[in-house]
Formats: sequence, structure tokens, C-alpha cells
Amino acid sequence: MDITLPDGEGYELITETLARLPDLRVLVVSSREGEEHARRALDCGARGYLPKSSSPDDIVNAISRIQQGGTCFKCLHPCG
Repeated sequence: MDITLPDGEGYELITETLARLPDLRVLVVSSREGEEHARRALDCGARGYLPKSSSPDDIVNAISRIQQGGTCFKCLHPCG
């Protein structure tokens, strides 16, 4: 999911979607870089946040980590 949407911000969509589907695991991949965006996504329930500049390997690794129940917020801590 991205947080920059044509009709608003994805933060609200994350919150609304997770209210309906609490077991869904959301990974945000956004052009907005910075800790403040990642923290806001985390506060809304996202399981990960990567900048769009991330390598394909980073994105695949984040998806795998989140599928296994982990999190991946690259700008907050290493996703290992």
C-alpha cells in the first residue's frame, strides 16, 4: 500500500481496512521517506514501511518477514 493516494492519505485507509480485516498484514511502500511517516504507519497498524527506493530484494525480504509474523520498518530499525 502507498500512503499517497489521489483522494486522500493511506493512513486512514490502513486504519479502516484493519478495523474490518484485523488479520491483514500491511506493508507500506512509499515515496515519502522519513521516520515520521514510518511511525505514523506503525501507529495505524502497518507491519512494515519501506521507501520506494528500496531494492527488489529489500521488498521481497520485507514481505517474507511480515508473512512470518514479523515487522520491517527500514527507517526505524534494520529489517534483518
